[in-house]
Amino acid sequence: MDKGISMFGCSMIASFLTQPLEVLKTRKQTEAIIPKFSLGTFYKGSILSFIAKPTYLGMVVGSSEFIKKIYPKIDTASSLVLGNIFAVVLLNPIFVLKTFKENGSTEKLNWSNCWKGTGLTLLRSSKTLVDLYSAEKFVNKYEKKHLPIFSFLFSSVTSFLSYPLNTLTTLQRVGIKKKITFRNVYNGFMIYNIRTAVAHSITVTLYYMFKN
Repeated sequence: MDKGISMFGCSMIASFLTQPLEVLKTRKQTEAIIPKFSLGTFYKGSILSFIAKPTYLGMVVGSSEFIKKIYPKIDTASSLVLGNIFAVVLLNPIFVLKTFKENGSTEKLNWSNCWKGTGLTLLRSSKTLVDLYSAEKFVNKYEKKHLPIFSFLFSSVTSFLSYPLNTLTTLQRVGIKKKITFRNVYNGFMIYNIRTAVAHSITVTLYYMFKN
C-alpha cells in the first residue's frame, strides 16, 4: 500500500477517536464557553478534521517518499521538511476553517483570512516531523511492540515544547489579540497533550503494522 495513503487512513481513525479533545483544546485556548457534552458540539469541525489532519500527514509522508525517489541521496529529515512545506501551504485554509468550527465562530472563510497563521503552522508542524522521524528511527532499531508507549511518551515531550506555538496559531486564526503569559499560552495543554499523544501513538502504530 502506498505510504501516503496508508498514513492518511491511520490518521483518520486517530482523528475520529480524539476529535472531542481537539474541540475542548481549541475552546480552552480561546477561552470560549465550553459546551455541554453532545456528539454535535464535540464533533464540531469533525469532517474538516478528518480531511485536514489525515490529508496533511498523508501528503507529508507521500511527498517525502516521492522526493526521495527523485533525489535518492536526500535524507529522510530533509524530505519530510519539504513535504511539510507543501502540505501546510496547500491545506492552511482548511486548518483555519476547522478552527472556526471548533471554536463556535460564525466567521466566514475568505481570501483575507484563509492564510492566517501559515507561518506559525509551519513552525509548529516541526513537532509532527520530529514525531514521525523518531518513530521511523525507533522501529528500525527496536521491537515494534514498544512503539505505542515510545510514541506516546515522545509526543508528550514535543507537545510541551511546541504548545505555545499551537496556542498562538489558534489565536491568530480566530483573530484574538491578547497579552501572552506562560499561564494563558498553556491553556488547554493537558487536553491537547492527551489528544495528540494518543492520536500519534494510534497513527504510527497502525501505520507500521499495516506497512509490514
